[in-house]
Amino acid sequence: MRKRRKSRKPSPPRAKRPPIELVADALELPKSLASGIKIELSANTEAVVEGKGAIAEYDENIVKIESPKLNITIAGTGLILRTLSEESIVIEGKIASLDFEERAPK
Repeated sequence: MRKRRKSRKPSPPRAKRPPIELVADALELPKSLASGIKIELSANTEAVVEGKGAIAEYDENIVKIESPKLNITIAGTGLILRTLSEESIVIEGKIASLDFEERAPK
């Protein structure tokens, strides 16, 4: 005599997440960072910020960039804006820190 197995309800399929979101989670970065802004550092001497962003504050020690979902602060010494275009911002100098702050939804 065979035993009847209890039927289990199939679990709903898990939604696949884009790899960039998985990386952002693993590095404990804000989720908004994964949606629209890309930052590339070359050692501690150059930062390239790509995406929609505007300069909110700038001097030789700090550059603050505002994007729709994220505020980015780059601090250091001798900072200069090498390139400023609609697509990217290139900052050169000795970069000491990079800080992210999620903007509150409007």
